[in-house]
Amino acid sequence: MIAVLALGAARPAFAQRANGPYAGLFGGQDTAEQSQGLTLNLSMFGAYDKNSFPPGEASDLIDPRLKESGASAGVTGSLHYDRRGDRGMFMWTGGGTGQEYAASPGAVVAYNTGSSLQLKMRPTLVLDAHAGAAYSPFFQFSPFQAGGPVSAGPPLSGFGFAAVGERNVITDGSIGLTSNFTARSSAYASVDRYDAHLLDNPDNNLSTWGGRAGVRHHLTRALGLHLEYGQQQVNNAATTAPRYAYSTIDAGVDYGDSLTFARRTSLTFSTSTAAVRYNSQTNYRLNGAATLARGLGRSWSAYASYNRDTQFMIGFLQPLLTDSVTTGVSGLMALRTKWSAAGGYTHGSIGFGGSDFTVYSASSRLELALTRSLGLYGQYSYYRYQVPAGSSDLDILTRLSRQTGTVGLTLWVPIINDLRRPNESK
Repeated sequence: MIAVLALGAARPAFAQRANGPYAGLFGGQDTAEQSQGLTLNLSMFGAYDKNSFPPGEASDLIDPRLKESGASAGVTGSLHYDRRGDRGMFMWTGGGTGQEYAASPGAVVAYNTGSSLQLKMRPTLVLDAHAGAAYSPFFQFSPFQAGGPVSAGPPLSGFGFAAVGERNVITDGSIGLTSNFTARSSAYASVDRYDAHLLDNPDNNLSTWGGRAGVRHHLTRALGLHLEYGQQQVNNAATTAPRYAYSTIDAGVDYGDSLTFARRTSLTFSTSTAAVRYNSQTNYRLNGAATLARGLGRSWSAYASYNRDTQFMIGFLQPLLTDSVTTGVSGLMALRTKWSAAGGYTHGSIGFGGSDFTVYSASSRLELALTRSLGLYGQYSYYRYQVPAGSSDLDILTRLSRQTGTVGLTLWVPIINDLRRPNESK
């Protein structure tokens, strides 16, 4: 899969659970039996950033909100709607972030929205579709983190990983079909499109489009085999950038969350062979991901994951070849108190045989439920990257370290929470 803004494996189910009457506030509510739901999440926060970078790079081109240490305040909010029926499921999420920095008065805002649809068209034929869009005033250089205006877990408030003051609009979409032609075998195919636009720097716009198809066979409920082929085209608006043809061949064994080889321990694993073709040359790379998750006690969990990927990112004319390790732990310290922490490290190269870069990240968050829907939190986060000089067409610092302390209030409001099935009589 080609990632344009970021790389990150989703946290496993063990790492997301939270039990008790404050599960909704802590993000662990169970919606498996919910036929329809609408949830509002709000957060108001104050933060202090301490930034460090090479003194000789304090250019006026660098956004002062990203290079100067100081206080800030902001608000984030999101709405999440989902509808489940006998034939399918629909989900929609919309949100925004507003933040004002003491270094440069005037609020900056970001927006994002996304929807997905899964529909059983026939007993053996399933349609999956997704569409999303986002606007942010900052570009984020965080190759192992889940992308978006507000980065994922433990959740960061504001623009913690932002590196460049470039207004950007991201749109993406995909549609696919899966045919379960036997009880254990299925075939699938999908197409996708991704566009990243820099509103003030269109020469660095990036777009990808492509498709994939494959077959999957389950040997048992926990074990299966798969064979997949994918092809994508990567177009960079820069006149000096080549067009890339990105092919993947994925043949191997499926291990999912259902593979539990010890009590409350699960493993997921995947591999793929990537071929990147440009300038009449073809380069091969073995990619893959693995995640080990472990449930601890009644409400604690930990996970560790490894990810090896080939990415194409705004501002870099060559692919980023990355190896990433992330780990995290979370759980309830008391009925009203949750603690979570996560860390990650990425080492990569810009192009095949090119210059190396590194990225580090760590975050720790303590949440206290004041009521079932109102909480208080405090968080510390650390982010550091180092890239070679001249490796990007953007005005990106070659080295940046950022420490952020944040305190705030969170509000969780379940506007609709219908647990009845759609065909169930009232």
